[in-house]
Order: sequence, then C-alpha cells, then structure tokens
Amino acid sequence: MLLSFVADNHNALAVASLWAPVVAIYLLDIYLFYTILSAVWGFLLGARDRLGEIRSLEALHKLFEQFPGAFMNTLHVPLPNRTRHSSSSQDVEKNKFDAARFAPFWNEIIKNLREEDYIANFEMELLSMPKNSGNLPMVQLPLFLLASKVFLAKDIAVESRDSQEELWERISRDEYMKYAVQECHHTIKHILTEILDGEGRTWVKQIYADIDKSIENRSIHVDFQLSKLPIVISRVTALMGILKEVETPLLEKGAVEAVQDLYDVVRHDVLSINKRDNIETWKQLSEAWTAGRLFANLKWPKDAELRALVKRLYSLLTIKDSAANIPKNLEARRRLEFFANSLFMAMPKTRPVREMLSFSVFTPYYSETVLYSVAELQKKNEDGISILFYLQKIYPGEGGTVLEVFSFSSGGLGWNPHFWRSFQDWELEAVDSFFDLLYSYLLQGNGLVVICVYSLVLLGHIEDIDPVVCCGPFGRTGILRPWKVSLQLMLIESCVFFKEGTQLGMENFLARIGRDENTLDQEILKSTNVNDTLELRFWASYRGQTLARTVRGMMYYRKALMLQTYLERITSEDLEAAVSVNDATETQGFELSPAARAQADLKFTYVVTCQIYGRQKEEQKPEAADIALLMQRNEALRVAFIDDVENLKDGKAHTEFYSKLVKADINGKDKEIYSIKLPGNPKLGEGKPENQNHAIIFTRGNAVQTIDMNQDNYFEEALKVRNLLEEFHSDHGIRPPTILGVREHVFTGSVSSLAFIHVESGG
Repeated sequence: MLLSFVADNHNALAVASLWAPVVAIYLLDIYLFYTILSAVWGFLLGARDRLGEIRSLEALHKLFEQFPGAFMNTLHVPLPNRTRHSSSSQDVEKNKFDAARFAPFWNEIIKNLREEDYIANFEMELLSMPKNSGNLPMVQLPLFLLASKVFLAKDIAVESRDSQEELWERISRDEYMKYAVQECHHTIKHILTEILDGEGRTWVKQIYADIDKSIENRSIHVDFQLSKLPIVISRVTALMGILKEVETPLLEKGAVEAVQDLYDVVRHDVLSINKRDNIETWKQLSEAWTAGRLFANLKWPKDAELRALVKRLYSLLTIKDSAANIPKNLEARRRLEFFANSLFMAMPKTRPVREMLSFSVFTPYYSETVLYSVAELQKKNEDGISILFYLQKIYPGEGGTVLEVFSFSSGGLGWNPHFWRSFQDWELEAVDSFFDLLYSYLLQGNGLVVICVYSLVLLGHIEDIDPVVCCGPFGRTGILRPWKVSLQLMLIESCVFFKEGTQLGMENFLARIGRDENTLDQEILKSTNVNDTLELRFWASYRGQTLARTVRGMMYYRKALMLQTYLERITSEDLEAAVSVNDATETQGFELSPAARAQADLKFTYVVTCQIYGRQKEEQKPEAADIALLMQRNEALRVAFIDDVENLKDGKAHTEFYSKLVKADINGKDKEIYSIKLPGNPKLGEGKPENQNHAIIFTRGNAVQTIDMNQDNYFEEALKVRNLLEEFHSDHGIRPPTILGVREHVFTGSVSSLAFIHVESGG
C-alpha cells in the first residue's frame, strides 16, 4: 500500500511538473491578450468620445469651425430658439446663431491670454472672432484661419485656364480659402452699399447682379477678366485703408477718389459682359460719371459694426503671411488645445448660473511669497542670477519655436535676434536643419551680432560663459565641440540669439504697458512710474510660485460666472431682466454689471486662510501689505486668519484666540466681516490642516474646492465649473457622490525634473 501511494504521488508530481510551464505560459498569454484587448477597447472608446482629437495647432485650425456648435452643446445653457433651426436649408442660420453666442466667450479667452502676456496685440487681433450678429449670410471666422487665403485664391484665379466649376473646386479644396473668398465677396457689397447712395448704390447692385448671373450661367471666367483681380484688390484695399481711419475732409476726398479709381478699373479692365441687357442702367451711370456726381456723396462709416467690417476686410486684403503658427507661445497653444478638446467631451448639461450649485474655493497660506518685491527681483544668488533674470529665461519672449528662427528674404538668410529658449528632443531635427543652413551662409553685419549655443540654461553674463558653439565672423568665433555631436549627446540645452541692447523675454509685457520693446527691466524697476513698477512685480509673480498667481487663477471663476450671467439674460423669464436678441452677444462692461456681480458673488466665494496675517500686520511685514493689495485688486477675495488677543484674567495674562474673516473696503482698508472666538489654541496638530480647519466655517455653498499655492486656474477652464458641479447631481451608483476628483495642472512641474517627479508622485 505504501509503495503504491508513493508511485501514485510520483506520477502526480511528474504530471504537474510537465504541465506547470504550459499553464504559466497560458496565463502569461491571457495577460498579454488582455493588455492588447484593453488597449484596443480603450482606443475605440476614446475615438468614439473624441478624446485627444486636437493634439496640435494644425488640428486646432482644422476643426475650429466645429467649436461653436460643440460649445453650445456642452458649455452653454440650452436655448429654445436654437432648436428652431433644424432643417437643412437653415444650417447657415444655425451655424451663425451658434457662432454669435460662442464669439464673446472665445474673445474673452483670447483677451485673458493677452492680459497674461502670452500673446501679442497682433496675435490677439488675428485670434479674435467677429460678433457674427450682422447681415452677412455666412459665419465669420477669426482672421488667423483666413490670413493669406485671399492672395492664394487670387493667384489660383489669375493663373487658371479652367472652367468656373474647376476653378471653384480648386479653391474649395481649402475650406478656409473658400470662406475667405465668400466673405470678401459679401463684405465688399455690404460696405459699398452702406457708404454710397443714389447712382453709386445702383452701380454696386448692378455689378453684383451681373456677377450672380455669370455664376448662374457658369461663365464668370468669360464675363470678367480674372487676370485683373490684383488691380481690383489693390483699389479695394486702398479704399478700406482710408475708411478705417477717423473722418477728415482730406480723407473723405481721398475716399471719393479711391471709389472712382475702383469704378474706372472695373468698367475698363474687368467687365467683359454684354451691357445691352441693362442698357438704361449703364447709360444712367455713364451720365452720372460724366457729370461728376456718381460718387459725390459718400457716407463715412461711423457705425461700430460697419467700422469693424471695414477693418476686418482691410486685414483680409493685407495680411499676406500665413498664420499657421498662431499663437506662437507654447503655453497659449497648450491651453487652447486643451480647451478645444474638452468641448467634445461627454459632460453633464449645464444650468443657468442662478440655478447652479454654489461653491467655495479654499487656499491655505502661511508665510510663503505673496508678491515679489523690487528687492527680491533684483537680488542675485551665489551664481549671480536674479529672480527676474531667471523668469525671463524660463519664459523666453513668451513665445517662439526653433522653426521660427530662420527665414528667407530676397534670397538671403535672416533670423530673429530676440530669441532664447530651451528646445525639446522632438525639435532636434529642426535644430539640425537650422545649423546646416546657418553654416552654409556667410554672416554679414556691423559686429554687434553673436550667435551661440550654450550648454547652460541659466546665464549671468554671456561674456563669462564658454559656448558649445559660437559662429559668425563677428564676436567670438570657433567651435569648441562639434555641434552635431552635442545634439546627439543632448549636451546642448538652449539656443541663444543675442543682440546687444535687446531685452529678452518681456516683449508682450512691454507692449501692454506702453513701453518700447528695448526697455530694460532696470529702467522699469527704478522708474518713477509706480504703476509700471507694480505691473512688473505682478508679471514676475504670475510666473513664480506665489499667492498672487493662485489668487488670480481662482478669481477667474468669478469672472466666468459674471460673463455667463451677463450673456444669459436673453433666456431670463423675467421680462425686465431679459434683453433683445441683438444685445445677447454684447459683453462690453459685463464686469461692471451689478446683476452679474451679485449673481456671481451668490454662487462663488474665495477664502484664503492666512493663519498669521494678524501677526504679520502687527509686525508690518511686507507679506501683510501684499495680501492687502490682493484684496484691493480682487473685491471678492476674503482672508481668514487667527488673531491672538492678550487679556488679564484673575490677574494673570490670558490669551484668547479668534478666527476672523476680513475683506477690503472702498478705502482699501481691512474690514472685519466675522470674528469667532475659539475655545483654545487651534494649533493642535499639523499646521496646514489646522490652518484650514479654523476657517472652514467661513466657506459658503454646496461644495468646497481645496487649492494649494502651486496650482493655477485659467479663464477657459473656469467656464466649465457649472458642468463640473452637475456631477453631484449625476447618477454614479448606489449613493450620490460627495467627493469629486478632477485633473490638476500644477505649474511648478515644468520648472525642473525634480519638481516634475514631486508633482507626479503627489498626483
């Protein structure tokens, strides 16, 4: 019996040893198949939900025309009159309706990017979207989508020998080129009709009637000399260039002459139609022209909407460079791409501001930097690097990429000397191509230009640093290390294009405060203009880990709610509060609207719990003055702190603790709102939790969001807070949700690799 058991057991072990590898491989295969299947399934779900569809600036440009509809479906309150545009024949009206309500939100996003100095004034003009509330039978898109398209279409038309259908098919291959041509067609007609009267208006109507008839007969290339389009465009451009200015007798005379030149060109050079069908009209126009009264009475465009059309048409006809790289700043691109992606997400439907959940934002603060002082910005460390210098280098010029450095002009090589930035590994090919091109040319100049590549990101004085590469016949020359080898070894970390006297990194800021682009930071810091000095302090503070940056970001919630309240008046059931459809997209002065401010304050509260603010005031610390300044600049900001009061009790010193909430009054002084006596010293455990616990009573609303001082917020993201709060009303299982986690963008993660690791581990 014993021998039999051993034999049986031996056979079982043998079988197990034989099959164990098979089972292990089978389990491993299951894991691999599961990984592959989950990846495929996740890809399909993401494709269905259009997650990450906009991952580049090119995709942002390509899909922009879908943004208004997506915005209305996700971030705008449902509008009953929007559903009326349902038939296919009314698609244009529906698209224009959506664009008119999307435009004020988009323009406010762009305006905030400009106020944050991420884009320049010219970029803001290109990115801004027209109101789309006029009479043009089409949607007007931002200029950055249509820039240079008119000139491309003109070249196609001038060189084309094809039929009308083939010509239009070539133009329509680029959707935005087609839009640019159509908009110019309708805008020119509208402007000329508005500024002319009598026979002049008759001429415009007749010309456009002939154009429409030729299009219908498919003979536009026969009835009109398309080779003369450049002359027509030049005449229209000259007229718009005059009309966009303020009216003067001299300009009015010039405008009349410009219209006459346009009439002369169209009559003699462009028209090839048979005028016999409208002989009376053309005879009347000819007599008026001979008598000199055809364009004698010209009405200057004074209406704001008409003036905007004139300026926009002038831009369409004068911007010859492509805007494919607008915006240039990488952070502005990231934010716009992220916002555009979120428009296509599945999210809860939003409610009007008056019906949304109210909430508070809570930020703990102890003694960190509130606002950089002038002394802090100028103070240098042991390496000779000041905070201001460092911030200029990690925020270089608020824009620029390696590809934008070099360009050809008249057969020669040119580059932008206002450039300093670290480049990423995916840009190595562009850097490689740039240096190949650079070394193939002989540099010419007056001796002030030095082009170098350094292996250090932080530089104190360029003369004291040995470059990896320095090229050019002027300044220092020679190659200390082959630049291609340096690229391959990732030794080169920064491209520096330095020109003597150039202020790096602050061009947009200097333009915003009305300073010359070559103004040095020391001139501003030592200036008698205290406003410019204060603006420079805020510029630097908004780029560091400061309380000022976090406060600005959180106050975007209030600004977004005010704008949403202001624009939702059209949906109000209160007849006194409702506005006309024409005013539904007007946002001028929304921040001053008492109703919008009151509604936003009912729904949003921001409390910064500054535990030792009372002690800082007593000791006259600069942090206390800076916190007071933040309250003065942000009227909805509330500061909570612990106040220690010494009293005598039974002949002995006794300390009482009060939790207080203050705000800034109309005179800029602290005004106490609440004062609550505490049972004892609130510092029982860790400082940060106790700092929050004593002030939690001052929060209001249905939800509380906790924000640390290394977190920021943006206006475009604040527009989504209503949808976010609706998650508490959504069905997520057995119980209603009480804690909601959302993605954070911790800005300190980009400062260094160590900071990135800390951010990732904390998330």
